[in-house]
Amino acid sequence: MDAWALTACIVSGYFIGALSFARLIGSIIAPGEDLSYTDLDIAGSDKKFRTETVSATSISARKGALPGCTTAILDMAKVGLPMLAINHWYSTDPVYMLAYAVAAIIGHNYPVYHHFEGGRGVSPIIGSLLVIQPLSIPVTMILSNVVGLLILRDPMAAYTLWLFFLIPWMWFFTDNWLFTAYAALLPVLYLVASIPEIKKYRVLQKTGEFNKANSLYESLEHTDLGRPIKYLRKYGLLKNHEDNPSDNETNA
Repeated sequence: MDAWALTACIVSGYFIGALSFARLIGSIIAPGEDLSYTDLDIAGSDKKFRTETVSATSISARKGALPGCTTAILDMAKVGLPMLAINHWYSTDPVYMLAYAVAAIIGHNYPVYHHFEGGRGVSPIIGSLLVIQPLSIPVTMILSNVVGLLILRDPMAAYTLWLFFLIPWMWFFTDNWLFTAYAALLPVLYLVASIPEIKKYRVLQKTGEFNKANSLYESLEHTDLGRPIKYLRKYGLLKNHEDNPSDNETNA
């Protein structure tokens, strides 16, 4: 192993990952707006869910799908394209490109250029998976939505379980333990960065703001879960709160 090359991958990964395309695009399409937080409406409530992430998700929530998708693609590219170059130079040992990917995700989540306030790492993670195992993305995400929405009936679970499903995927479909170790690290990186939102989500659950299924699902419809939630609700696979009399009696 080349220690200098590994160090270069880690250092360059962090500083490239710390480039905030969300702030760049936000400054163009929303000049003067404070992008350090985004208030999301909670359907059926007068309260807001504040996320302090500055990412493709927050740009999408503010200005729509097109700028959000553009931000996401750039965030994927800042991880995926350098990984392809590193893999070309060090094709026999994936440790270099994986080290770059981990450092880039950390840089994205904690950018030194912006007081260490960044995103949660989803787009950079997807960018890395497009290089490593592209098929793992749709398969694990579909499975995550099925388990999270239909079985657990928890959109937060649907949004995060795919990261855990990546671990057995890498174990089965790659021939190097480093990929499995990388997959095991991904949910840790995401969940640690998402602690502020997770705490607020749990508080709202305890106070009853997210007890109504329709409020919870509608509140998540503008996120990446939007299309599957709308589809499942359209065909009656996710019931609205008012469709469940027992819930109404419980909350009465």
